[in-house]
Amino acid sequence: MELVYSQEPKIRDIAKTNPENILQAINYLYVLLSVKEDNRLNEIEESVLNGLIITSFSSYSLNEIKHAFRLALAGTLDVKLYSKLDAITLSAVIKAYKKYKDDKLKQELNRTKTTKMLTEGEKRAIEEEFVKTCVDVYIDEIKSLKTPKISAEVYQVYRYYWKKGKIKLTDQEVDKYKNLAAGYWTEELSAKRQKGERIALNTPIPVSRERLIAGCLALYDKVKTPAQS
Repeated sequence: MELVYSQEPKIRDIAKTNPENILQAINYLYVLLSVKEDNRLNEIEESVLNGLIITSFSSYSLNEIKHAFRLALAGTLDVKLYSKLDAITLSAVIKAYKKYKDDKLKQELNRTKTTKMLTEGEKRAIEEEFVKTCVDVYIDEIKSLKTPKISAEVYQVYRYYWKKGKIKLTDQEVDKYKNLAAGYWTEELSAKRQKGERIALNTPIPVSRERLIAGCLALYDKVKTPAQS
């Protein structure tokens, strides 16, 4: 999953376009760590934490920061957590996560060098980890979502549901989500132009981007209204 996050917007870009998302991520971590209201940072302390995220962890995505804390809570990372969130805790978690991520990437490189078939047990373990760290997290997160979330991580959750046969789309639904994806693409182009990128508003949507957006939209609808799926 660490490779999936590499495709998502980085904090350095989010800070320029949607800085409020960083504050939302901090609130997410409060809930994840069960930080009581009276133990949360004051306005000045939270500003310091926000600045640390932007300056020191700008190459990460917000979903990756959340993922790191979920791993820490699960005991996967060698770091102690308490019901508090501050700069020291954040730095400790990301430091442990970086080591974990580097080790995983080395394992992946070694695996590709020496091709071997995965056992059924290994396949189940990989699937169980994906369900726990991505599928279950999305199912919990969608309860508070007001609009669909578009990301590579969410698309992988959609792919999981689709392969399992838990999401089935009619031809009409496929066309509907493709058309909706085109609308999202137009908004993305407008946002890029506002940031100074030289890109035409009539630039065709890449097939891979259309597939990703459409999948995220379909997942949102089917999970939000399971009776229709």
